[in-house]
Amino acid sequence: MANAKVTIAVPVYNEGEYLKKTLQSIKEQTFKDYTCLISDNCSSDKTSDIGREFAQQDERFHYFRQNENVGNVRNLVYLYEKIVTEYMMIFSGHDLIESTFLKETVGILESRDDISLAFSKVTAIWEDDREIRPLNEAEYNFTGESISRYLQSVATLANCTLTQGVFRKKHVEDFQFGVICPGPDHILISHLLWYGNVYYHDEYLYKRRFFQKREATQMKRLTGKELQSDYLLMYNAYLEDFNSLYKGDEKYRQFLNYKITDLLTQRFGLDCLGDNYTA
Repeated sequence: MANAKVTIAVPVYNEGEYLKKTLQSIKEQTFKDYTCLISDNCSSDKTSDIGREFAQQDERFHYFRQNENVGNVRNLVYLYEKIVTEYMMIFSGHDLIESTFLKETVGILESRDDISLAFSKVTAIWEDDREIRPLNEAEYNFTGESISRYLQSVATLANCTLTQGVFRKKHVEDFQFGVICPGPDHILISHLLWYGNVYYHDEYLYKRRFFQKREATQMKRLTGKELQSDYLLMYNAYLEDFNSLYKGDEKYRQFLNYKITDLLTQRFGLDCLGDNYTA
């Protein structure tokens, strides 16, 4: 694993219906210098059979299984702690990538230090692989330096498929993957923007799968438990992340803390803050 250029981390739970196609799309990459780590969150379907099959047939694939449902957050942390490569990607167990996805995304990171997250245009597909349409997510064009990009992302991030892009592992060594809150993908993108900008390859190389109905809420998928979404957790996680990155003047830090909170409350509301807010 240590000799590869990229690690693709695939945390999965009951993805047996789609996982074979997902892993096959990895196997067919024209860029071959990768390792794929699959962590099965104690699935009850055929996920384990598929993961073991790929690991047995291709030495680049490695399968692990949790003894119980620990939630997607802890399952991802488990994988992250095994990554030793220069680049990494967090990949959904039901999405697909075209054969040149790694070639194009890794290539841009290799050639441009100002880019911290490389992705492509996205096509939306249904459960049965039918294409819905090109996914009309905003292709973000952040400007300015680290603080400016960070604040812009707090104000504008919506659909965050680009968290499935490729980025440098060194840029997330100070990121708390274990934080449980609504929208952890938002915080990850903002964190990466501290170190550089986003790049979108101009071809549709990523297919995101959509479902008519999801069996579990976001918080249950994240934690393995049926919890209420508490946006105060998100606000606090954002502030903790920003303050771990910012090394400047303390008075300006306080102003920026208030600015981040104001931007979040404009988007998600004030009700969750109550009397508990402190910048």
